[in-house]
Amino acid sequence: MTTSQIRQSFLDYFASKGCHIIPSAPLVPKDDPTVLFNIAGMQPIVPYLKGRPHPAGTRLANSQKCVRTSDLEEVGDSSHLTFFEMLGHWSLGDYYKKEALEWIWEWLTAPEYLGLESSKLYATVYQGDKQIPRDDQSIGIWQEIFNDQGLSSEVGKRILTLGREDNWWEIPGAEQSPAGPDSEIFYYLGEQANPVFDPEDPDFIEICNSVFMAYQKTPDGYQDLVKKNVDFGGGLERIAMVKQGKDSVYGIDIFVEIDRAIQAIATKDDLRARRIISDHIRTATMMVGDGVVPDNNGAGYVLRRLVRRALREADRIGIDSQLIDQLVPVVIHLYQDAYQNLAQDKDQIIKVLSKEERLFRATLKKGIRLFHKEVQQKLTGEQAFKLFDTYGFPLELSLEEA
Repeated sequence: MTTSQIRQSFLDYFASKGCHIIPSAPLVPKDDPTVLFNIAGMQPIVPYLKGRPHPAGTRLANSQKCVRTSDLEEVGDSSHLTFFEMLGHWSLGDYYKKEALEWIWEWLTAPEYLGLESSKLYATVYQGDKQIPRDDQSIGIWQEIFNDQGLSSEVGKRILTLGREDNWWEIPGAEQSPAGPDSEIFYYLGEQANPVFDPEDPDFIEICNSVFMAYQKTPDGYQDLVKKNVDFGGGLERIAMVKQGKDSVYGIDIFVEIDRAIQAIATKDDLRARRIISDHIRTATMMVGDGVVPDNNGAGYVLRRLVRRALREADRIGIDSQLIDQLVPVVIHLYQDAYQNLAQDKDQIIKVLSKEERLFRATLKKGIRLFHKEVQQKLTGEQAFKLFDTYGFPLELSLEEA
């Protein structure tokens, strides 16, 4: 299955369960000045999880576009991305734990859907503490599911109980917030017949998480909610990686297509550089498609930084022109069925990003000339900062040129 087919399969499945399919919110939140981007699938749904009625009803599902740049320097390894999609379904006082866990299990394992090997799936649940009891209801549901598959359902083996830092959700720092235990599903990537389940082992990858909002956090503790909510999130790229049998998110079909276009114009080979370019140009395309333009502040600054970092890596592997013209049409083609605005705005997206490419390439040429003029011997921190602050010359390039 392609990544696009996996996305559609999820939406079709939950539509069959009565969920209204809502569109992805824009990458830049309209009503939340505290963040630059939507960083999780549930972020646009928070007002409704707090009690506001949703116009589409009490059962919702979508694939939400998200951007996270907190681990920007890690992009290029096997797992970190700046743009990703989060598959989500929500119950606003409607279905609860039994339906949520049984449905996601069916979608993951049934042959007519993803058809993942059930023996490679493991679950974690909340272990409880002095304030909140152990999530025995979720444990019981998982035991029924695993027993039906002829799998071990012993707590401590295929089912692990973990503490608040792993299996509890509430709005960080909020005195009042919906709250509750969650249950994560892990997929085993290794080859052992009977592995010991350890969420810290890189062979076990978390692919999705169901949060059960059963409580209202108050300054005095936790109160039971009359209407309990479900918030499910599953990383599309991670799920595609598992389904397609890859050991890296950069091995899925989406990135294979982008990487093929990069290799066609590169004169040198550097896997990490190609991954950074693939990730950053994909993210930049999505940002501009949602109305972000390069700037020196806010979301526009993040966009500018991503484009310039991609161009630096492109320069490293011998791509000295037309990176945007070659790659952005590939990204748009891959996503235009899911996000039709990309095809409609294709020319404008390319125009915005191509202009940024031209400006930065001119900056690089000017900066290198100034670098060699000003730095006769040893590069000082003051000189490096002047090149960056005055001419936009990247600090990392100053170090390389030195």
